[in-house]
Amino acid sequence: MELYISNFNIKKSLINFCTNRGGDNIRPNIIFSRINNCNNYAIIMEDPLAYGGEGNVVHWYVPCMKIKNNKIIKYIEGYNNTIQPSRRWVGPCPPAGSGWHNYKWIIYALEKEFVPNNYDLYINSSSDFEIILKNNNIKILDKTTKSFKIYIEDNFYEKFNN
Repeated sequence: MELYISNFNIKKSLINFCTNRGGDNIRPNIIFSRINNCNNYAIIMEDPLAYGGEGNVVHWYVPCMKIKNNKIIKYIEGYNNTIQPSRRWVGPCPPAGSGWHNYKWIIYALEKEFVPNNYDLYINSSSDFEIILKNNNIKILDKTTKSFKIYIEDNFYEKFNN
């Protein structure tokens, strides 16, 4: 399984995601190659280096994505664990001077459909999701990761505003 993030140039995109800097907080385009006979997938975008490496931030969590004839026919989004928990997607917008961040996209191919209950819509990491799958007897058929690592200096955003 291959994963492509087609419109995500990390340095340029950070400003576009940051609503407090005039950005639109739009999701990037995600394209992935399916594995044979698999119609059930999940996606997570997280930053395991948030809070100086002391915590993980889940920016986007899609525990259920069902595909038929190459079209998404069912899609359930969970919640992020940022300071804006009511939003489904929160783009990467770390504070200036916050050091290293590693934006990691993970796509899972699942053996069968996962229908989350309300409690399952909240996770703090991809590891939490994998435990939920295990507890629901759902096997991961394949897992692919794509990461973008960046260092956020004190004047990171100022460089792009000049």
